Amino acid sequence: MIETLVLVLAALALGVAWLIFRLERWATRRRENDAALSILLAFQRGIAEGMPELGENYKGWGEIYFSTIYDARTALKRGLDHADAVEKFAWEQVYVVPTESLELLATTTLGGDLISEETIFAANFALWRVHVFNQLVDAQTAFNMRHAAEILDEHTSSVRRSTIAQAAQEIGVGIHSAGIGGAGAPGGWYDRLTKAVEADVKRLRGLQSWSWWRAGERHLAVADVLAFSLCLGFVGLAIAKGISGDGEHRCCTRSRAASFPVLAVAKPAAHAPLRPRRQRHSE
Repeated sequence: MIETLVLVLAALALGVAWLIFRLERWATRRRENDAALSILLAFQRGIAEGMPELGENYKGWGEIYFSTIYDARTALKRGLDHADAVEKFAWEQVYVVPTESLELLATTTLGGDLISEETIFAANFALWRVHVFNQLVDAQTAFNMRHAAEILDEHTSSVRRSTIAQAAQEIGVGIHSAGIGGAGAPGGWYDRLTKAVEADVKRLRGLQSWSWWRAGERHLAVADVLAFSLCLGFVGLAIAKGISGDGEHRCCTRSRAASFPVLAVAKPAAHAPLRPRRQRHSE
C-alpha cells in the first residue's frame, strides 16, 4: 500500500513540475515574442509609415529616400536640379537618415526563431548602405555651408557660379546613384529589408495566438510526450503493485488459516447412572 502511494505521488509530482516548467517557459517566450514584435513594428512604422498626417515630408524616411529607383538617367536629372538651384541663388539639401533602429535590428539578441536570419542580414547590409548615403549627404552639407555666401551673393561671377553649380550637380548625382540607386527595386536592399520585416511581423502575430503547449518550440513536444509517458508508467506501476500486493495478502491469509486448524473439543462420554450395589448379608 505504501509503495503504491509513493509511486502515485511521484507521478503527480513529475506531472506538476513539468507543467509548471512549460507554463513558465511559455510566459518567457510570450514576453520575448512581444519584445521582438515591438522592435519590428516600431522599425516598420519609422521607416515606412511615418506621420503622413503632418504632411508629405513626414512619411517614413525609408519611403522618402529609398523607395524611388534611381538609374543613371534619373540620378543625372536630380543632379541637374541641384545645379539649377545654385544658378537661382539657392541650393538643394538632402537630410541624413537615422541608423539607430537599423543597428538595434542588426545586433538584436532575439534572432533565430523570433527575428529571422534574413531580417538581421538585410538590416546589416542596409546599415552599410545607409552609412554610405549619410556620408554623401554630409559632404553635400559641408559643401553648401562652405559656398553658401557665394551662392547667395549677386556679385559672384558667372564663371564661379557655374563652377559651384557643376560641383553641386556631381554631389547630387553621387547621392542619388551611389547613395540610393536601386535600393527600392525588386531584390534591392531596401525592398529586401522591408519584405523580411513584414514577414517576421506576420509570423510573430500568428505566434501570439498559440497555446502554451505549442509556444513556437516544437522540440519540446518530444519532452511533453516523454513526461506524459513517464507519468503513465508510474501510475501503471502503482496499479500493478497494488494488485499484486492485494493478491499476496490474500494468499498469506489463507496460508495462515491452513497452518492453524481448529481442533474440536471432545465431549466427555455420557456415563450410565451408577446403581447402588446390594450388600450381601452373611447368613
